[in-house]
Amino acid sequence: MKGYVVGIIALAAALMVGVLYLNVVVLTSKVDKSFNEVYQKLSELTFKVGENSTLAQHFRAVGYYPNGTKKVYTDSVREFVIRNFTWPYYQVCFVERGQVTKDCAQVFFPYIALPVEVLGTRNIVLPFGGRGAPIELTYDGLDSVSSGGNIYTVYKYRYEVENYAQSGKASLYLMYDVETGALVKAQTRSSSPDMNITMDMWLEKMDLGEEHVMVKPARWPWSVQPSG
Repeated sequence: MKGYVVGIIALAAALMVGVLYLNVVVLTSKVDKSFNEVYQKLSELTFKVGENSTLAQHFRAVGYYPNGTKKVYTDSVREFVIRNFTWPYYQVCFVERGQVTKDCAQVFFPYIALPVEVLGTRNIVLPFGGRGAPIELTYDGLDSVSSGGNIYTVYKYRYEVENYAQSGKASLYLMYDVETGALVKAQTRSSSPDMNITMDMWLEKMDLGEEHVMVKPARWPWSVQPSG
């Protein structure tokens, strides 16, 4: 009987290792493929974070000065409901004291979530800023992070730039949940002789509504697609 029990435990352990291995293979299967390679083969884009989803994002920005002082510019939480998704924008309406207000805005999708089909590619060009300036981000690994009391497995992406004329540099790190595509964390670091500033965003909570599935645009607007 003892040998039987030991055998069952060994079999269970082997199966668990197999499941974990398969999961890692699935999660990392696109790392060696460019965004364009993956995008060409898609027919749809799926946004798991869709209409009637409720999210709360915590923002904190801190400036550090050469004299040793620091200043907290913001440290606040914004809760909002997604009213609809109209490519490439999310319409979000903010929640105050538990009530959805008429204070609504359109934001580019990378600030909320990515379509799950493109997660994990070795590079991706996304729109940022008010006008959606294209930024090419590079895959920076798979990780597990804590945010808002939850543990997420995330794909990490990074972008770095240096301004040699002003002796400054900036970096952007984005972390997207592998299951939903939601932006879990964003970190911006910028430095110059006059000031260093750190800006962080992390997901405090997320209640998913209806997912949004759309026909893939023939061309990804922010990067050149190969012909044919």
